[in-house]
Amino acid sequence: MERHGAPRLLEVNDRPLGLSGIQHAGLSPAQRLAHDLRTHAGERGEVGVVLAEAFALPRPVTVREPVRITAPASGDDARVGAVTADLTAFSSAVTSQGGTVVFVGATDRPPFAPGTPVWNRSTRSIGREFAVVNSATASVVCVDKTVLRGDEVRSRGVGSLHVLKPRWGSGSRHIHRGTLAELDRVRRDHPDEVFLCEPWIDGAVLQDAGKSYRFDLRVFVVGGRAAGTVVRRAAAPAVAPFDDSPLSWLTTTGPVLNAVAVADRRPSAQDGLARLPGTWLAEAAELAERTTSAAELAAVGTTATGERPEFKRLHGITDRLKPVPLTFAPAGPEPAPK
Repeated sequence: MERHGAPRLLEVNDRPLGLSGIQHAGLSPAQRLAHDLRTHAGERGEVGVVLAEAFALPRPVTVREPVRITAPASGDDARVGAVTADLTAFSSAVTSQGGTVVFVGATDRPPFAPGTPVWNRSTRSIGREFAVVNSATASVVCVDKTVLRGDEVRSRGVGSLHVLKPRWGSGSRHIHRGTLAELDRVRRDHPDEVFLCEPWIDGAVLQDAGKSYRFDLRVFVVGGRAAGTVVRRAAAPAVAPFDDSPLSWLTTTGPVLNAVAVADRRPSAQDGLARLPGTWLAEAAELAERTTSAAELAAVGTTATGERPEFKRLHGITDRLKPVPLTFAPAGPEPAPK
């Protein structure tokens, strides 16, 4: 978000996390997605979920009533926890409407009937006989910053700040900020990585408890329409001694806040809510919808090529990929906070 202008697009992700954590017009994005798929499920009432390569199932799992999906502790508990929360909320939304959800692993042959609407969270194509809501070719567009944003941004001026980010990747892996000279050294330290370099934009800040925090808006788009907006705030304020720390400018490590529109032009936070000027939310939603449409159109003429890295490199996994097993249990009361 620019300080004195309209929202600016940073990136697009076709498998965002946190679908269950926000509300928009009475529905969370997970509920909106479930409703969209359930509407096209036909008489069978069955929808499919193809899991990402990071998760494993010994066999397909059919869910006809609310369940709680969990995974054992791992090195990335926050991300795994967010995925399982989304899957739990999605399956509960489908089954509450009388539908059925069939979960399969990324390498399994989908046991769905032709025409079944499928939420494909994997990076492979699962065939044309299913009504896939996010195809593998769309994933190529969304995770490849060169395809999405155009050619590498080439800037001059050694003294100005820039951001270096991998062509492929997520979760702020290998994101660096510094002068061009400093970032050139980072490139040399990672010769196997393809980087893009972009000018640093010092955007608007969120006032919270008298301190200024950098933040970004993340808009969920389902069926071509914005289905909710959440604010990701930096973990540390943008003041000394944190002003040059990644904790003050990366927004993947701080709290997630529900975004609400207010008339006041000064963005602030209170009680877990990000209070933003109303025009910002409307403009961000319109930008997200246009970007999603453009990505889907670009996917029509895009095919996955050998240039795209395998899953473990895409997500920074350096050792042998060991998919995290999931457990499906009857839904019970919320666990007590630790």
